[in-house]
Amino acid sequence: MERILPPGQNSETIPQTGSEAARIFSDHCAQCHNLPSPAMHAGRDWTPIVDRMQMRMEMMGSMMGSVEELSSEERRILLRYLTEHSQEPIDPAEYPDLTSPAGQSFRNTCESCHALPDPNRHTRSEWPSVVARMQANMEHMGVEQPGEAKLEEVLDFLQRHSKAE
Repeated sequence: MERILPPGQNSETIPQTGSEAARIFSDHCAQCHNLPSPAMHAGRDWTPIVDRMQMRMEMMGSMMGSVEELSSEERRILLRYLTEHSQEPIDPAEYPDLTSPAGQSFRNTCESCHALPDPNRHTRSEWPSVVARMQANMEHMGVEQPGEAKLEEVLDFLQRHSKAE
């Protein structure tokens, strides 16, 4: 595996806890790694990711017999679930300053792990804890973290475009 996903999600914290889709997501994905947040990727990105994971499950299942593969029906349900709860990526047309130094720091830092979130997802006061959580995730995954100045630019960009308190 290229990177181990950070901890944080479990069968009680994922969307639609107790549903068949959440069970499929939890049962199959947690066979090999921590559960990702369905909002880690944009909806359009989940199909190739699930295809890649299915290929790995098939390979590991045939070699070790301990990994249960997705049926075609489970794959369909899983993709619908992931797409429904996926990240709504940022609309660059709404943020012309994405090309500014702070916008580029935001893009380069955040896109290295997931779809760019819309800064309007959180309030100004929420963003510092989100950024701190992402730093902890980067450390856990062994991803090189940007310097303090870049992180300040990222936080500045997010807070300038955050939703009202």
